[in-house]
Amino acid sequence: MNSPSMLRFAGVSVKYARKLALDGVELEFGPGLHVVLGPNGAGKTTLFRLGAGILTPSRGQVLLRGVPLEADVRNKSLFGYVSHRSGLPPHLSVLDNLGFWSRALGQDGAQRAAAIDRVRRQLDLGELLHERFGKLSRGQQQRVSLARALLSDPELLFLDEPTTGLDPIAAKKLRRQLLEFVKDGKTIVYTTHNLYEAEELATDVTLLKDGRVLAQGTLDEIAASFRARDRLSFIVEGEPDDVFRRLGLTASFDDRAWLVDDPHGLDTSGIVAALVGGGIRVKEVRGVGHSLEAIYEELER
Repeated sequence: MNSPSMLRFAGVSVKYARKLALDGVELEFGPGLHVVLGPNGAGKTTLFRLGAGILTPSRGQVLLRGVPLEADVRNKSLFGYVSHRSGLPPHLSVLDNLGFWSRALGQDGAQRAAAIDRVRRQLDLGELLHERFGKLSRGQQQRVSLARALLSDPELLFLDEPTTGLDPIAAKKLRRQLLEFVKDGKTIVYTTHNLYEAEELATDVTLLKDGRVLAQGTLDEIAASFRARDRLSFIVEGEPDDVFRRLGLTASFDDRAWLVDDPHGLDTSGIVAALVGGGIRVKEVRGVGHSLEAIYEELER
């Protein structure tokens, strides 16, 4: 890069007692929405806590615009952090919660009023301001948590599974809002176990496992790095599972079609020929896109 990225993890390791939670992580994030995927225990939350300045690395550095994060306490005004647990006092109103955090950011009365009004409009909180936080629905609480993180109008947002527990409509609204933030030039680093969500949102994807970065890139680049080709859909007459197994293919049935991931690079015509040779009538074959699900399953092995 010709200019420093917004956020860089430079050879970062974190050790808890005898366990390495992160091991030599090298990552860079610029404007866009960056999805971090990995099984439980991969190091995702530790990565976020490092980036938010909550933890310090055992080795390496976290750089914000090319400058060590700890070099200037004012750096913390550049980012917001939303975990899947809000941590906001349930007995306080939304307005009081936002007011408390605004004061913690050092905003004076005029700045506080302007910041709260801005996040109220951004996240449509008008009817909620005087409600007690603990009385809100899960989706409403997530909107308020995001509003709290946006009070300083940060350029960088860490979102740790923000749609966990949300109903589909609330999750869709939140995703739409995040895409608007990306259009405004913000950098968002986002963890999720929802692979559909990752495919819908991601500028790029980072794969973590056992504290190490396995790959970072676009979905197409990630698929190529895992030798995961397009998933194929087969509509057939007969029972093809023995043929698929003999070819070393992973296949699943979805009530209408067989979905096949081909990690061995066999061409489609070869698969069809094997099916026909096995007495299976092939009625339709089509590509259905690369399988992020298959990649994620490979991570969990």
